[in-house]
Amino acid sequence: MAELSPQSSAEEIVAHLRSIGSQENRLGMLRYGIKIERTLGISHGVQRQIAKKIKRNHERAFELWESGIMEAQFIASVTAD
Repeated sequence: MAELSPQSSAEEIVAHLRSIGSQENRLGMLRYGIKIERTLGISHGVQRQIAKKIKRNHERAFELWESGIMEAQFIASVTAD
């Protein structure tokens, strides 16, 4: 998988998120009552690192939000301009 950058597309970012998701983290979320149907099991720390790496992009943020994946939506909210 290619390294994420400010030029990465929403599709590339979602593919990266899917590749680093953790079933163990998803089950941990479930224990705290978090609905896991739309999660990949990625910590907020890692999500923040990704957001910092890809920088702000309003259009891409909308595309990430539309994915319906909670982690992608968090990154979208941080990177929307």
